[in-house]
Amino acid sequence: MAELTYATVCSGIECMSEAVRILGGWRPIFFSEIEPFPAAVLKSKYPDVPNLGDMGKVRVNENGEITNGIKRVKLPEGGLDVLAGGCPCQDFSIAGLRRGGADQSGTRSSLCFDFVRLVREIRPRYVLFENVPGMFTSNKGRDFAHFILALRDCGYALAWRVLDAQFTRVDGFERAVPQRRRRVWLVGVRSVGHSGSDVEAATQILFERKSALGDLPPRRVTLKEAADLARKGDRLHAGVVETASETDDGLIA
Repeated sequence: MAELTYATVCSGIECMSEAVRILGGWRPIFFSEIEPFPAAVLKSKYPDVPNLGDMGKVRVNENGEITNGIKRVKLPEGGLDVLAGGCPCQDFSIAGLRRGGADQSGTRSSLCFDFVRLVREIRPRYVLFENVPGMFTSNKGRDFAHFILALRDCGYALAWRVLDAQFTRVDGFERAVPQRRRRVWLVGVRSVGHSGSDVEAATQILFERKSALGDLPPRRVTLKEAADLARKGDRLHAGVVETASETDDGLIA
């Protein structure tokens, strides 16, 4: 298996690295975390992986290196495979102040547009983003719409889905977490043409049959109904955006 490279922002204690560790063949290029405790964990567990700190200060310089103005990280030959992460959820969450995450608004959740900027500058093959379902309704849905359309304009086909960790089962981990934990997961695949294969690749990652068998609430949605939601792009539970859409907004409803 060929080596896959990845980088994360809002890295925390690196759940991404733990998730891919059992797969083998994945190599982290850089992290981005500002909180002292998670940063200390990263330094201890991944001493050879640079932590670039504040994602808002991370840039691609004229030499094609990733830098925060002090540290510089060379991208792998052929580019980065996966950029993963999220943004602070407090301004999206129904448990927070609901200040929203509009671009340039200055809220913590508006850092999602710094994520978009990094996607535009780094051009990874794949994008993985996670946040709370409150992102859907923030500013009456405008924040999420602007976010996915901004990613689309970077040249990515997108698929998103709400997954609840209490129902998730994966190989090697048969027990789910004993609590409700619903999160929006979004996958982006860099567009290489206009055949529709890009959006199909994005949906296959999130709607692969084995995952659909395990993460749905029991007796609430059948597998067939879940597949129908995926195809129709249910705006609350699942959806897709094409970079090469036949419609102006690219939404499949």
